Amino acid sequence: MKYIALTLISMLFSYAVNAQNKDKMHAFFNQDSTLVGYKNAKGEIVIPANIDASLGIPDSFQNIISVIEPTKDDRILSYFLTKEGKRVGKDSLYMFDNVPDCENEGFIRFRDQNTDKMGLLNSKGEIQIPAIYSHIDRVKNGMIAVLKDAVRKKTHPNSEYTYWEGGNTFLIDTNNNELIEKFPIGDELNFHLVSIDGTYIEGDDWEKFTTIDGKNFAFLNFEKALLTTIKQQFALDIREELLSELCFDTITYSTNNTSLQKKDAMEYLDENFDKIKPILQGIMDGSADYFISKSHLNTFIFDSPALYKYINHCGDAKDWQYPVYQLVINNFNGNKNSQKSLDFLWTDEGFRLIMASID
Repeated sequence: MKYIALTLISMLFSYAVNAQNKDKMHAFFNQDSTLVGYKNAKGEIVIPANIDASLGIPDSFQNIISVIEPTKDDRILSYFLTKEGKRVGKDSLYMFDNVPDCENEGFIRFRDQNTDKMGLLNSKGEIQIPAIYSHIDRVKNGMIAVLKDAVRKKTHPNSEYTYWEGGNTFLIDTNNNELIEKFPIGDELNFHLVSIDGTYIEGDDWEKFTTIDGKNFAFLNFEKALLTTIKQQFALDIREELLSELCFDTITYSTNNTSLQKKDAMEYLDENFDKIKPILQGIMDGSADYFISKSHLNTFIFDSPALYKYINHCGDAKDWQYPVYQLVINNFNGNKNSQKSLDFLWTDEGFRLIMASID
């Protein structure tokens, strides 16, 4: 099955993104390269070079960014900066794993440090959704999974790590309207491929929900979709030309004796199809011991221009929209210590093989 259609929501958003790209802000240094400012697409200085970027800052942004900079008295100043140069939300950055949030679809998350609740700012730095949620996922195609009324717990009494317990989850829109109750939080579902009241033919790889107003929403499950793709592509035969249709332009691969290398996909298949075919055969006939897990588009490895669309302006892979899933085969050919893997990147045309470890 080829997953290429988009919902009306995502089509409208794509037009907005194309228009916004013309207004992207780009960083520049002052004369001694100690401070950073931003210019617009015309090269005009919009934000003077007065930001200390020694703690890191995006080299470009669309509307709003998180900023963390040291002060002269050895404190840390954090705030949001809009493309108009307005500083808002002092000490309200949302951080995950010590990394501040990045704008997505014209919105950015914030946390009220006094209440430990999260909300959403719009592109102008205005409060779009008040800080009433325990957790807010990033905006995905105009929708957001949220957790409300949970209790923060420590993993153990002396730990700095915490987790949420209890509460209720919802799917909301960017106007804070509740769409679906008991909606899962995570990146397993494709928010950019949504069937509303049967827009698409919904197979076993779709997760189905009923909205508060009675509509039927179905989201494609990425992991299930990978297995569906493989089984449908090779239902009749496993041939090199069929596999080539599921390949990215370049394949990254590793061997026993070398580090990671890259090769044109067609050239790689010509040399390695005989090794990949039995792996796929085991999936098709049920003899393989395998599992599928979510992987990651490592931006230090996958850095070619063809992959730029899968990376945001903060330099992070867009794992929520274009995830990588890894097909792992255990005990290959009866060898209990053997494990081989094929990594597939979700693209606008469906899954594409992007990395292989088969030697």
